[in-house]
Amino acid sequence: MNFIKHVANSRNIKVYCDDNEAIKKALGNTDFYKNGQLSADGYAVDYHNLENPIVLFKREADKEKRRFTIAHELGHIFAGHLSFEDSKGNSDLRELEASMIGAVLFGLSIYEEYKNSQAEEGVLA
Repeated sequence: MNFIKHVANSRNIKVYCDDNEAIKKALGNTDFYKNGQLSADGYAVDYHNLENPIVLFKREADKEKRRFTIAHELGHIFAGHLSFEDSKGNSDLRELEASMIGAVLFGLSIYEEYKNSQAEEGVLA
């Protein structure tokens, strides 16, 4: 997941798991949390009291699910889906766009892990 975190950090986007108390407090009682639990696998959030967009994900998901969820939510940010004007559009199209961008980021992160493992084994010089 280092590649995906690097992409997020390079855009000043913070990534938080759903049990981060400071984020829960900042978001307050919103649609993001229901009964203290994140109400979806993840969210890209640009909220009025946050400095920059953030990505939230559920800690309970397995590693690969978390990685794709974060990549998918970054896809929403990179596609400009957080603006009010875009929120009026076709939600299926927004989800498809975010998944396509997320799939590229996910694939690149897997390639980075493979490349690093090969370099560690001396396969790639």
